[in-house]
Amino acid sequence: MDIKLKSNIKLSIFAFVILLLFSFGLTNTLLLKSNLSDRVKKSYFDTDEFSREVEKFINLFSITQLTYEEYTEIYTEDLDDNLTKSYVKNEMEPEKTLFESAEKNFKYYIKEPTGKVYTNLEENESFETVKASSYFIKSFPYHTKGNDPFISVNRFFITNGLTGFIAVPKMDGAHTIIEENMYDYEDTRMQFFTFFGIGAVVLVISLFLGLIIIKKYGKELIQLVEPLKKFYVFPIDIKILIFLVNLLILFGCQPVVFYQAGYRFYYGGSVDLLLYTVFLIAFIIQMLFLFQAFSSSQQIKTEWSKSFVIRAKNNIADSFIVKSSVFKIFFILGLVSFLGIIVGLVLPLIEPVDLLVLVPVGLIPTLAILLYIFSKLAYFNRIVGYSDDIILGRANADLVVKGKDVLSRLAGNLNRMRQGIDYSHKAQLKSERLKTELITNVSHDLRTPLTSIMNYSELLKKEDLSEEKRKEYIDIIEKKSKRLKVLIDDLFEVSKMASGNIELNIEKVDIVQLMNQALGEYDEKINNSSLNFKVSSSSPHIYAMVDGRKMWRVFDNIISNILKYSLENTRVYISIKETDNYVMISFKNISKYELEENIEELLERFKRGDKSRNTEGSGLGLAIAQSIVDNHGGKLEIELDGDLFKTIVTLKK
Repeated sequence: MDIKLKSNIKLSIFAFVILLLFSFGLTNTLLLKSNLSDRVKKSYFDTDEFSREVEKFINLFSITQLTYEEYTEIYTEDLDDNLTKSYVKNEMEPEKTLFESAEKNFKYYIKEPTGKVYTNLEENESFETVKASSYFIKSFPYHTKGNDPFISVNRFFITNGLTGFIAVPKMDGAHTIIEENMYDYEDTRMQFFTFFGIGAVVLVISLFLGLIIIKKYGKELIQLVEPLKKFYVFPIDIKILIFLVNLLILFGCQPVVFYQAGYRFYYGGSVDLLLYTVFLIAFIIQMLFLFQAFSSSQQIKTEWSKSFVIRAKNNIADSFIVKSSVFKIFFILGLVSFLGIIVGLVLPLIEPVDLLVLVPVGLIPTLAILLYIFSKLAYFNRIVGYSDDIILGRANADLVVKGKDVLSRLAGNLNRMRQGIDYSHKAQLKSERLKTELITNVSHDLRTPLTSIMNYSELLKKEDLSEEKRKEYIDIIEKKSKRLKVLIDDLFEVSKMASGNIELNIEKVDIVQLMNQALGEYDEKINNSSLNFKVSSSSPHIYAMVDGRKMWRVFDNIISNILKYSLENTRVYISIKETDNYVMISFKNISKYELEENIEELLERFKRGDKSRNTEGSGLGLAIAQSIVDNHGGKLEIELDGDLFKTIVTLKK
């Protein structure tokens, strides 16, 4: 079966029609199913309706035939004989009339244990002859099983020790109510199976079409209802509650499609069927959205954390964070309620004259409470206004903090918030300045060697250039190229480290030995310089958990800076000490250049102590060192005491 639906409108209409058919088939089938057990019985005489007719007949028989004398004896004790007979006659007359009317529908033979017989059979009639001319005949008592419709009648025979039979005769020329019921049952039975079959067939067809449309257009249907999710923004527990209410509506409000009135079936409930279909569509959409909400355990936890119950619980819990405020609110409410109760109890008991005295007295606590409330409300409004000023950047002075209650705490917190914003603003301005300097310094340091390379490359193009000059220019280009490569490599490395994209091979390393190796690399430069290095350690071997290669780079950069920026003919002190948890390495040297007070900026990228930027440093040495130390969980600090420059590295053991 090929169904081609080219537009969302057609798809929506087709899906609605299928659900309408499903609603029709489902409600019709469920409604008629309740009568299915009676309708599958082939004969009217097997139904509960007929058994009730027999029970009614037996009850009338019991009252008018079996217990008549007992009924008379009960009233004889209180009344004289004539009055008793008259009273009993008046009481029993309606019952006798009913019995005589019911007796016309049956033939019966009932015998007591004493041998007394009650019957309306002719003299020549027997069980066999009655059976041959009856629609129904039943002998009592017998052994009943399961849901036998004549259990109560059978127990009546057993309890009273009766035997006999009851039959429904075929009346020649007559038409009893039992026969009418029998014919009506046969007619309605055929109607029932017709309507029940229609409902079942429509239900099966709708399910079949539904499976086809889901298989072929399932994704499109989901996309059609997906925009409705923006209206379905309730907490998850409210969603479940709405879902359950919708489910109850579907179960409890089934529309009447085919219904039985008397012994005929009728059709009705078109509007109810449409409403039922709308609720069914809402149920399916809710079930789809709930399924998405319960797609994973993490999603369930997330949804539940936003539920109405959790929010209410958190709100109640949060309201007691500052208990003094809660107690104050309850105290004020309690006091006002108490005063109201007192006024309500006392007011009807006092004289109008007394009101002249009591009203002013009663106003005193009322005014005191109102003044207290208004003072707190005014303070709260000032705090709100102050918060607006903070947002607009107009708050310059601190808010006045009065008392120690929750509003005072809020005012103090807003003051600290404003101070934090001011600090953040200053830090932002500093960051912008450093960013501008960074761009300027990067441009200068990269452009200088690049310019040299370009200039000497142009000179190499001259044809009258001597071999000696050519070689000199090539050496300069090579030197500047290496210089440019160092700058680019350092920039790439510090950026990589600052982003945390660095792998550390942590192991136990001897820091004293690692320092000696770093100094050994610079042995020639140290000997050629006028600096005197003094190295000391608190122990011959001091260990820390570090990446040896990366930490060697830290020492290398710091020693390189010392050689570049130290004043000639001065001493350099390197000290390694350990505590219970840390290893501290300090470097001290006399600076060649006058340093500013904000020496922390030397840790920024492309920052140098040499403002003229004539030295060959990249300005990244300390920045790289700090990034490496930070990734180790350590700390790199710099201090300045006059011209004495200190670099202190602290590492975890």
